[in-house]
Amino acid sequence: MTKKKIAFVVAIPGSAEAFLTNHFEVLTQEYDVTLIANFPKDYNASCFKEMKINFINAPIRREISVKKDTPYRITCMVKTENIQMLLHQKLCSLI
Repeated sequence: MTKKKIAFVVAIPGSAEAFLTNHFEVLTQEYDVTLIANFPKDYNASCFKEMKINFINAPIRREISVKKDTPYRITCMVKTENIQMLLHQKLCSLI
């Protein structure tokens, strides 16, 4: 059986490293987890090394704005990746 997909959207990966690592440890046991962020080219995902997490780079501004942060691109990513739940710092929605 395939796992349902869940995605987290943050402006910078450091937000996920600081606040979501414990969540990812639990969620990756039941879900296919994707982290969408503005990753630097030399990003080192060592804090997530024990977890199977998918990474998608997205040009997100530092101050997250649902209206300004390329909502069309994020919507396309969600549909392409068949993600059932999207978690955003200012928006939480079920797809």
